[in-house]
Amino acid sequence: MSTPVPYWKKGADYSKVPFFIRKLSSGGGRVPSIPTASIPIEGFLYLTGGEVLVEAGGESYLCVKDDILLIPEGVPFSINFHSTCSGFSGGFSIHLLKNIPYKVLQSGKPVQYRFPEENSKLISELFSLMERSFMGGEGQMIVKALDIILPLVGEPRSPFSSPYVGRFLEMIFDRNSTPQNAGYYAGELGITLNYLNKIVHQQTGKTATSWIDISRVNMAKNLLQDKDIPIIDVAVAVGLDDQSYFSRFFKKLTGLTPSEYRKTF
Repeated sequence: MSTPVPYWKKGADYSKVPFFIRKLSSGGGRVPSIPTASIPIEGFLYLTGGEVLVEAGGESYLCVKDDILLIPEGVPFSINFHSTCSGFSGGFSIHLLKNIPYKVLQSGKPVQYRFPEENSKLISELFSLMERSFMGGEGQMIVKALDIILPLVGEPRSPFSSPYVGRFLEMIFDRNSTPQNAGYYAGELGITLNYLNKIVHQQTGKTATSWIDISRVNMAKNLLQDKDIPIIDVAVAVGLDDQSYFSRFFKKLTGLTPSEYRKTF
């Protein structure tokens, strides 16, 4: 094994990294700002709890407990949201697998799969084994664990049964546009507001408005890290022109005012 690279880092050279992994743990604190990027190895995300919304290859994937998401080499991805998540993320070179043609790695598209509950303990233990082996430089154990995990990944499931849900999530997390209300997105999708609310709640467990609020807060958190941007400008950027209302809104969802959050950096 080469020198460990313990986490995704912008500008890092992963072309010669056969494997890396890190534990995921978020208790509702800072949301990492991970812009759209790609790495020259196969990426993976496995959750033991919580949820993560990933955009990869032009699709949105909402991952929850027991989900694995495999992202092919070079496919652009970004993390749009996470909530109290735990698990593992990382990547591996296909050359590490001794040219075994695993079917799950041959589609060229991201693959999301939920392991059956009876396999949950085994999969979690294997990812823990890989994390310990990675930190200890034991490449052989990593390969053995991957050789067990990858054949257990069954037929991928569609990100969402309705294409409207994926498109809605892509629009609200577009970093180049200001979040709007749910009625606006229903109009853009050519469906009624009631139908949008129904399918979004059915397929994600959250209302359309809740997702829009999450998008506003995530965008605000990213902007607040730049202390040269006035808070009123942050409010306007996320679609809330009233600074007092923005402060109350931000505190309700994060427990901190924008000024208090900014001081954490």
